[in-house]
Amino acid sequence: MRKTTSTNTQNAKQLTANCPILSTFHLLGGRWKIALIWNIAQDINRFGLLRNQLPGLSQKMLGQQLKELEQDGFIGKTNFAEVPPRTEYYLTELGQSLLPLLAQVYDWGLAHNLPQRVRERYEAEAASQPSG
Repeated sequence: MRKTTSTNTQNAKQLTANCPILSTFHLLGGRWKIALIWNIAQDINRFGLLRNQLPGLSQKMLGQQLKELEQDGFIGKTNFAEVPPRTEYYLTELGQSLLPLLAQVYDWGLAHNLPQRVRERYEAEAASQPSG
């Protein structure tokens, strides 16, 4: 557990709070938030559909990430009074405003062959692990 009163932690908080780039990465950081925003934009907008689309994402983590995205204003949800109950997620204006930026990052990643570079890194890490 990291000390929240350490000088490094306080400096990091101050830097993040005053830098638009770091603030953005702080709110959208983590493994799943960008993927969730991207999928919701593609009309994969229900809990079960999102879970199926992102198989490594646990039900608990999915709920937590959706809640944080909603609290931070990137997504909203509509609850339908049906049996069984149905909830659909949608991008708010703030969430929609991210899409052009995400599309640019997507294109930039392809142009620089980043998916292949990441796969190679994962393979190298796996090869360096002792077999058990």
